[in-house]
Amino acid sequence: MAAPILKLPVEILLIIFARLLPRDLQAVCLTYRGWNSLAQPFLYDHIEWTWTRSQIPPIIQFLRSIVHRPELARFVHSLTLKGVDLDDEHTGGTRKKHPHIPVTEIDLDGLVECIETLHVPYAQQWIQELRAGVMDALVTLLLSRLPGLRVLYMGKNFTREARLTGMMLRSALCDQSENSNLPSFKHLQDVEAVHGGLDIYRRREADYRDRDDNLALFYLPSIERIRVQIDNPTIFMWPGQSPPNPSRLTSLDLTLLRESHLGQVLSVTRGLQKLNWDWYYREDIRDRVFRDIIDLDQIAADLSHVQDTLTDLTITAGSDPYQSAPYPPELAFRGSFRTFSGLHMLQKLEVPIPFLFGFSPEAPSTLNLILSVWASCKLCQRVGLHRRGFIHDPGPLVFSEEITPPEVLYIF
Repeated sequence: MAAPILKLPVEILLIIFARLLPRDLQAVCLTYRGWNSLAQPFLYDHIEWTWTRSQIPPIIQFLRSIVHRPELARFVHSLTLKGVDLDDEHTGGTRKKHPHIPVTEIDLDGLVECIETLHVPYAQQWIQELRAGVMDALVTLLLSRLPGLRVLYMGKNFTREARLTGMMLRSALCDQSENSNLPSFKHLQDVEAVHGGLDIYRRREADYRDRDDNLALFYLPSIERIRVQIDNPTIFMWPGQSPPNPSRLTSLDLTLLRESHLGQVLSVTRGLQKLNWDWYYREDIRDRVFRDIIDLDQIAADLSHVQDTLTDLTITAGSDPYQSAPYPPELAFRGSFRTFSGLHMLQKLEVPIPFLFGFSPEAPSTLNLILSVWASCKLCQRVGLHRRGFIHDPGPLVFSEEITPPEVLYIF
């Protein structure tokens, strides 16, 4: 006689399976084959792995599964790749590469053929790194097999050496090749690639800055949220034949990209509602873009592209000393925060206090502008900016969303 649970309606089983943990779903699939078609979509819906010095994700086993059973790959909607603790060891002015994953010829069965069928010009490099167990090659192959992916998160251990991943996404989204069998990623809505800051070693590569593959993410047809690091090219150029049109993009988190280049990006994000932007300077990088000047007028001009839609703006700023320098580098301001008054839709503003007041300790007239234009404003306490002999820190200013100006000012 069949167990009562085997007689439950499909609708009830789906409710039960939706609440099970991955290990329990795996047990269900192994226990009763008749439930596989119901449980597997939940089991594969969200894949989450962690890569550390002591933990290797089962990416090779998973790749073999979806290569031999492609229908399983279509169930994957969310991919989370965590890990932040791999050593950044430096030897003789170079940085050690990440450890490779042990790979056997049995592991590679079918994987090499998958790359060959994609018809990309860097296939041999991809295959060579796959055979060597380079994580970037494995992750790139995994992404190329997930046509239904909606959410992608990549931690620092996965983004530091993600050249092939960027090349593949650029091919899929920007290159108009009729022979390519790469997916269109038409369902991908949320991409977060966490970086560990400026990669001074990769920056030495001849074409690194002038072919930042992260710009390809703006060509994703359904993208709604992007968090990414973009370095500053010598000349800003979109990787596609024409600029992208990310009409659904409402939230953007950018690191490293400086003013003026910021405007190039924001000019295509006409529906943007939330922007987190990290202004950054490092003293040993000297070029036309990485200057020690915070150009407020240029920043305001960049932000004007989204002034009719932007409701939430956060600007952080920081600078790093060069090697053993005793102090952070000196910075200077150009222009005035008054030019930001065009951001008439803002409901929340968080900026370093020196962006408003400069480095002068005098009470600024900028405060009146804030009170008259924005009803809800938060100024962050972590300044991170330095002028030799004087660090300006008047304390945090907090504007409550529940009270309208001019009664909202509190100085602690």
